[in-house]
Amino acid sequence: MGAKAGNTHEVKQISRHVLLYILGAIVLVVGITLLAFYMGKHSTVVQSHPPPRNVELVTAKTHTNCTDMQGAVNSVRQVAQGKGYLHQFEYGRLHPCCIGNYPLDTRDIAFIVVTSSHTHFKAKAILDSWGKGLENLLLVSDVEDPDVGTVTFDELSSTSPSELDGQHHHIWAMKYIHESDELLKKYPNSTKYQSLVRMKSKKWFFLVDDDTWVNIPALVQLAGSYDNRCPVAFGYVWSHVWIEDLDYVSGAAGVLLSSKSFLQMAPSFHSETCPFVHYNDITFGRCTWAQDVQIIHHRGFFFDPPERSKDRHELIWFPPLAEAITYHYVHPKDMLLMSTYSNQRWQYQPKNTAVSTVSIAVNRDGSKR
Repeated sequence: MGAKAGNTHEVKQISRHVLLYILGAIVLVVGITLLAFYMGKHSTVVQSHPPPRNVELVTAKTHTNCTDMQGAVNSVRQVAQGKGYLHQFEYGRLHPCCIGNYPLDTRDIAFIVVTSSHTHFKAKAILDSWGKGLENLLLVSDVEDPDVGTVTFDELSSTSPSELDGQHHHIWAMKYIHESDELLKKYPNSTKYQSLVRMKSKKWFFLVDDDTWVNIPALVQLAGSYDNRCPVAFGYVWSHVWIEDLDYVSGAAGVLLSSKSFLQMAPSFHSETCPFVHYNDITFGRCTWAQDVQIIHHRGFFFDPPERSKDRHELIWFPPLAEAITYHYVHPKDMLLMSTYSNQRWQYQPKNTAVSTVSIAVNRDGSKR
């Protein structure tokens, strides 16, 4: 009886182990199945991004007369209609007439800076650092401040400016610049419209926030490497981030816009073609595609502040500054420090002339406030 009972107990032990093995195998199979299902879904999300395009296929090889840019413009538009961003090196293969070496200086670029009555101290820091000596610097705010040189428009005036109010500044500034010729005809004595007309003729437009630092000589070099007659916008591209079906340029990192892009986009803002959508960079991004403007991701634009040393001093890490074009979330006290270092490396000396800003706030009809 004892032996038989022992055998029975042993059989039960074996059966229990077998059952545990079977249950373990089932759990493993189920886990693998769920993992495969999850990976399949994840893979689908990744594949929803526009596949890389062979931009060489759309290059208009037969068009080499760059005095007539329509062939180049059509090539860029053809790619832009695919609604996917390009990297800088990809755009370089797009069309021979869109790249080159074009002598430029800061006078060829219109700088449009967004600020507000709460942050005019940041605008002052810009005037003392990277904005020093710039002849075409427009400080767009919700109020006029003679000490800073800000300008405002009827649509931007606010007794309690907020972050969302500031989202309209760049877009309305572009519209006013575009309409400035007609407005100046109606109000020929308007200092404001005279300044905006002057800005309208520039080859490039740079849109930036008042807490963004700009490496001026690097920006000029970038603009001088491309033809402003091609519809293109450079910046840091968010691809299917925050907005899953959109590639758009981060407004915080700054946007370099060719004059051709400006002329294609500015008239359409706040219309059915380019309605305002919550934020200026999202609105801008949707309008680039609607107007066949190609956006280009450039590694020199940063939506974050510069790195700092890892020691107890936490000083700004200087070497990357000279190779960057922008950094966002920069404290006003660091603006001059960063510009001084970068300008020395580039051997760039800002012009000694006073900064030319628009200091008179007027209504749309040209009358002073």
